[in-house]
Amino acid sequence: MTKLLLVTPAFNEAEYLDAVITAVARQSRRPDEWVIVDDGSTDATGAIVDRAADAYPWIRPLTLPRVDTGNADRLITARPAKAFSAGVRSATIDWDYVGKLDADVELPPEYYEVLLNRMEEDELLGMTAGTLVEPGAQQSFRVISVPRHHVPGAVAVYRRSCFEKIGGVREILGWDSVDETLARMRRFTTRSYNDVIAKHLRPTGGVAGVVRGRVRHGTAAWIVHYPLYFVILRSLKLALVQPRLILGLALLWGYASAAARRVPRVDDVEFRSHVRRELRRRTFGGWSTQS
Repeated sequence: MTKLLLVTPAFNEAEYLDAVITAVARQSRRPDEWVIVDDGSTDATGAIVDRAADAYPWIRPLTLPRVDTGNADRLITARPAKAFSAGVRSATIDWDYVGKLDADVELPPEYYEVLLNRMEEDELLGMTAGTLVEPGAQQSFRVISVPRHHVPGAVAVYRRSCFEKIGGVREILGWDSVDETLARMRRFTTRSYNDVIAKHLRPTGGVAGVVRGRVRHGTAAWIVHYPLYFVILRSLKLALVQPRLILGLALLWGYASAAARRVPRVDDVEFRSHVRRELRRRTFGGWSTQS
């Protein structure tokens, strides 16, 4: 029987973690081992993880030393990717699939059963995920629309052979774009499905938080070699979203400031060529987004 390893990086997630644990415990296909990585939390995250491990023998806590990053954005410094890698390295089972689950995402009961069945049926499916929804207006949830080939890092599942051939996750901003690109370069398929819906529990932040996120996306676009024309087109599209103009300008600023600061990019000529070839296809026809 195939074995599923699940890893959850968690930093100050006490508000949501109980709901996340309850949802995983209700899975029709539960993980064989779930490493919840407390990445130096200052709230009750560690106590919640310890309590869950007492209740469920397949949950294993891993506590990382607290790292003082000052005022640096934890996503910019890739702390979640580093915590995920630490969790994978600590595994005590000989796993066939590994999932990454963010500590603020609630899964439907059939999530891993559906996705693992599809991976068992298609040996070229190297990375997969469901679709994420996030809090919207008036207590509703809205779908986060992504291209079908994109696998959201918050809920991704990797085939072991794929994970090993891409060298695990890169511990840099934009890692969840880098990994799926490398997977396709290694002749694996990457795919997200819109018939399994995972719920992002964290409410969308205010304007300042959204703008900072778009600046971060612009920086990531620079790191993974997105060409300027694509970033401009994306910025124009974002400029039509409320607050108008601001989000598009934020994305452009993130990209331009990263270029001006000579932020290190993925140092791989083949990777750069592959990214730009895919984006040409995506811009001028070939790939569509999920409905």
